[in-house]
Amino acid sequence: MGLKIKRIARNMGRIEFIACKDQIYSMLQTGHDIKKIFESLRERKMITMAYSTLCYQLAKSRKQNLCITKNQPCCCSQNIQKQIKTDNQSNSFSVNKSPSTNDMI
Repeated sequence: MGLKIKRIARNMGRIEFIACKDQIYSMLQTGHDIKKIFESLRERKMITMAYSTLCYQLAKSRKQNLCITKNQPCCCSQNIQKQIKTDNQSNSFSVNKSPSTNDMI
């Protein structure tokens, strides 16, 4: 038979996420993907939650857009918003609806 994994207590995943939140966001800012962060924290025995729980808590934290402990906008979300604004500005273009006589063929 397969190895049964014991379930963690209710809401324990959220508590583990809050405890490791600073490390998770710093690893995200350095470019690590969520799966690698999960594996790293699991190897160091800092978390016992499932990968899906980590993804859920991370999405929930980003959606709330608040630091859990400080009640102010999260530093990670501010950097993401700045990056989105700069990406939109750099990828935009404009169309000149009335070309000059030199531009006409």
